[in-house]
Amino acid sequence: MRLAEHAHELAVGTESSLLLHIDPDTGRYWITSKQAGNVSASAGQPSLGGQLPEDVTFTDIKLQGEDRALEGVLTIEFSPEGWCDPAVLNITSSDGRTVKLTIDELFDAMNLNGDEPIG
Repeated sequence: MRLAEHAHELAVGTESSLLLHIDPDTGRYWITSKQAGNVSASAGQPSLGGQLPEDVTFTDIKLQGEDRALEGVLTIEFSPEGWCDPAVLNITSSDGRTVKLTIDELFDAMNLNGDEPIG
């Protein structure tokens, strides 16, 4: 997910915390900035978000080592110091192909494993 790499680079480059939001129900994902506990909206900017293709869904998301129900919007924080909330996202197409995206806490590793690219 290139948006995760972009969030990491932007957080470090601007020295501000950023949030990557994922809505499993709609397949939307977007970045906002986090300032003093408040989130400033940037979701309307096309370059800072996207949508999974219609036949592709988030089928499992694990944040910070815990299973999370796929309900509501989930958030991954990227810090200006270079760390982020660790996450594992499974993305599945309607024909059953699955890709697993693993984001390491120190962002020194982001792995994409699974079938051929989806979408």
